[in-house]
Amino acid sequence: MFNCNFCEKKYTSKWSLEVHKKVKHSQNPTPFKCEECGELFSYKSSLVIHLRVHKGERPYDCRHCEKKFTSSSQRTDHERIHTGERPYQCEFCDKRFTTLGSKKDHLRIHTGERPYECEFCPKKFKKYTSLQTHKRIHTGERPYKCEYCEKTFSQSGSRRKHQKTHTIINGKVYTLGRY
Repeated sequence: MFNCNFCEKKYTSKWSLEVHKKVKHSQNPTPFKCEECGELFSYKSSLVIHLRVHKGERPYDCRHCEKKFTSSSQRTDHERIHTGERPYQCEFCDKRFTTLGSKKDHLRIHTGERPYECEFCPKKFKKYTSLQTHKRIHTGERPYKCEYCEKTFSQSGSRRKHQKTHTIINGKVYTLGRY
């Protein structure tokens, strides 16, 4: 294990520890800025990969299907769906994972760690996506719009459930019941 000398974080690789120290404890942790959207990156290589999103570039083709990716690591992670490879195993149980990120998310079930804290209230979350969804309670953001009416939702699942209240017959939209 590699221990951070600034906080209590521990890492299984020296590289992960160095990334953590640069991002969390450096004076200038994110020196590379995307001119398109303003997102900041610690490494130039990360910015280069990110810029492909804005340019629509997906130079890495899956060798098993038609999908394309902005980075070789995204392609590798995806291809494991086809090969069934699960190289990352939980140290606490027998579960295996296709990506390191999904293993890290899973480990929090065992450790109870909740590293993602809401800036508006004291709630903490195991997953970054759960925090993003929660924050919509405070911001009022409703990014999911019904395809058939003007209703908007803070969660995609709520929109999906709502859209089932609509029926299309001969190209005309009908609303069933009340939602």
